[in-house]
Amino acid sequence: MNKGLTLIGVAASAAMVVGSVIFAPSAQADVLYPVSATVNVRSDAGTGYAVIGSVAAGTTQHFDCYKSGSVVGNDPYWGHRTNGGYIADYYISAGGLSLKQHGLPQCGATTPAPQPAPAPQPSSWTYSMLASVNVRSGPGTGYGIVGSVGSGSQQSFNCYSSGAYVGSDPVWGHLSNGAGYVSDYYISLGGKTLAQMGVPVCGGSSTTTTTPAPSGNVNSVINSAVNWAVNIANDDTHGYSQTNRQGPDYDCSSFVSNAYSQAGTGVNRADSTYTMTDDYTKHGFIALNFANMSVSDLQKGDVLLVNNNTAQHTLMVASTSPVMLVQAAHDSGNGKTGDQGGEIYVGSYWSDGWQTVLRYVG
Repeated sequence: MNKGLTLIGVAASAAMVVGSVIFAPSAQADVLYPVSATVNVRSDAGTGYAVIGSVAAGTTQHFDCYKSGSVVGNDPYWGHRTNGGYIADYYISAGGLSLKQHGLPQCGATTPAPQPAPAPQPSSWTYSMLASVNVRSGPGTGYGIVGSVGSGSQQSFNCYSSGAYVGSDPVWGHLSNGAGYVSDYYISLGGKTLAQMGVPVCGGSSTTTTTPAPSGNVNSVINSAVNWAVNIANDDTHGYSQTNRQGPDYDCSSFVSNAYSQAGTGVNRADSTYTMTDDYTKHGFIALNFANMSVSDLQKGDVLLVNNNTAQHTLMVASTSPVMLVQAAHDSGNGKTGDQGGEIYVGSYWSDGWQTVLRYVG
């Protein structure tokens, strides 16, 4: 059955004309429409509900809201009569539109209370320092020292960046005067970080976390670690094992840690994904937040790390342009020593939900 084209008593603006009849959406409750057939009035929105009355074809009915229910024809809506009961919208002559399309409110819907306008954000936040610390040119101990601030001094910050961990804190505050960055670890915030205090991220989503390119002895250490890892990957006498992980087989974290240990950094060969960040940052590495980076920011020798409830994995960047990764991935040989196929290998970049980039800066 086609919905009819008669409309009675709806007053609104932005009307549309169908033939000689005007149909106007109305956001008001209690509108008047005719029904196109003799139909039952139900106790709720569906044919499965009790019949509590009926209305004759052509009679006009007052409706104050609509409700979704069982489908009649191809129409899932039901109109609630102002004096009680529901009629299938399919039989309500509303110009080919549903009561919902006419702007009738949904039954039981409430209009949200107006919300106050957000308070304007300050342009800077001032806190005291817990210690005398260096001011760095970037968010990490690998950046140059450009000054210092005294213990107890009041310092103003206009944004923060994620960078190298100090203690367990990767946040660095940017001084409002543009002098540089101070580790959040030494800012008196009652145990919170600048991020938790509502200070915005420096530069929004485009915050830079790059560090100067390694040179001299730093570059030699990185090359030594990468070359060792690639040579192990190309030697099938080495495979994956979480039980015997110190050679000839390795798991993901002992593989990376052995690479950098033999290169002379002093990291613990037995590190796991749970201990790597804390240990590595004590031996010349900085910890960068991968969320503030892109793949193009990665450098040779970077260690990618994820350690959460769903994934624990780490690997090393073997080269860039394109980015190639070297890793101890999984045991495919039922515990057999040596690579039984794809256990330790060099391959194209892929994402495992990386959280942290450990970068050696010496």
